[in-house]
Amino acid sequence: MNRKRTAVILCEDKQASTLLYQYLKHERRFKHVIVLPLPAGEGCGSQYVRERFPGELRKQRDKAVASVLVVHTDADNRTVAERKQELAAALAREEVAPRQPGEPVALVVPRWETENWLHHFLDRPAVTESERYPKFSGEEARAAKPTVAALVSLVDGSSNAPKNLPSIEESALELRRLP
Repeated sequence: MNRKRTAVILCEDKQASTLLYQYLKHERRFKHVIVLPLPAGEGCGSQYVRERFPGELRKQRDKAVASVLVVHTDADNRTVAERKQELAAALAREEVAPRQPGEPVALVVPRWETENWLHHFLDRPAVTESERYPKFSGEEARAAKPTVAALVSLVDGSSNAPKNLPSIEESALELRRLP
């Protein structure tokens, strides 16, 4: 299998980094998973990701760097499409070409937050994407496990996304961009 062996994660928070790290390292067997520094708790996490995305995409496109890039930002009170448009606008501002269909760059955008997915897969099937749910401070790894398993199934096409979580289905399609 011709796989890029390093995955780089650019994300907003610890929960997302834990979820994506488990998915890439333990389930997809990337040899190296680099989690870029998280925002220092000051300012907006989505702004932090938007500001760094153009530079990270430039690095990923360097032929000497054999890596894939996974970018996470919560949709919060916006739609997934709006968040993706904001990321595209950040590229345009920095004069970075838009993502191309074959590029190993996945945009993971939960609506409202990653915690919505986690609560659903931890036996709360009535979760909606329009409400906020509690964080899992100190229990990020435990909380991520069922969602990681669900993502593997969704990405591999062996299960369907829950109707109440359309953003996880879209994120699974994004993760299929990775080798």
